[in-house]
Amino acid sequence: MSQTKFTVVETEVAVCAKDVILETPNCTRVKMEILKCEYESRNRMFFTKMQREYVRGVRDEVYKVSPQFSSTKCNDVYALTPHDRVIDVEGKPVQLLRPPQNRWED
Repeated sequence: MSQTKFTVVETEVAVCAKDVILETPNCTRVKMEILKCEYESRNRMFFTKMQREYVRGVRDEVYKVSPQFSSTKCNDVYALTPHDRVIDVEGKPVQLLRPPQNRWED
C-alpha cells in the first residue's frame, strides 16, 4: 500500500484581540489575544484550506480555541472557548488522547 504525501503551506499568521468565553459557572467573557493560523494542505487529488486559533493561558499554557458556531456549555454559538490544551505550563507539547484507529490488514 503506497503512502500519500501532502504538502502543507502556511498562508497567514496573525494576532488579534477577540472575546473568549471561559466555561466557568458564570460564563466569564474575557478579551484575549488570539493567534490565528491559516494553512493549506494539498496533494495530487485534494486541496484543503484549514484555520486554527490558539490562546495562551495565565501560566503560559496554550489552548486550541473552539470555532464559532460550535456548541458550548454557555449556550453562545458566537463565542470562542478554549478547549484543547496543546502546550503545557512547561512549554512541552501535550499528547492528545485519541481513540485507537481501525487498521485494515491485507
